[in-house]
Amino acid sequence: MSIGKFIPIVDTIRTYDKKDLRFDFIAAMTVAVVALPQSMAYAMIAGVNPAYGLYSAIVLTILGSAFGSSNHLATGPTNAICLLIASYMAIYAGQGDFLRHCFYLPLWLGLYNLSWEPLDLAR
Repeated sequence: MSIGKFIPIVDTIRTYDKKDLRFDFIAAMTVAVVALPQSMAYAMIAGVNPAYGLYSAIVLTILGSAFGSSNHLATGPTNAICLLIASYMAIYAGQGDFLRHCFYLPLWLGLYNLSWEPLDLAR
């Protein structure tokens, strides 16, 4: 069994064409110029420190590129996710366990999503 099945970036690195590096770098910088301030704004909307938005954008991008199964996969915070988290977290605002809930929410959602079977549209 190939490790590329579980960690797709391994196969991507093996088959990467170095001629694409310049274009991939330009694309990465373009996305970063938009995604970094946007992720900070989403964190502020959710009521947490903007640095957590940066952590979210950077870590999710690295994990998404390493373990994502699509070349067109978009990872990181979005406005819909931000508003959902903000509405959930509103009941914990001002409480001592606010940040604990803020960190546990995506952890439990991610673990829950791991249990889902992918939808097979070919059937």
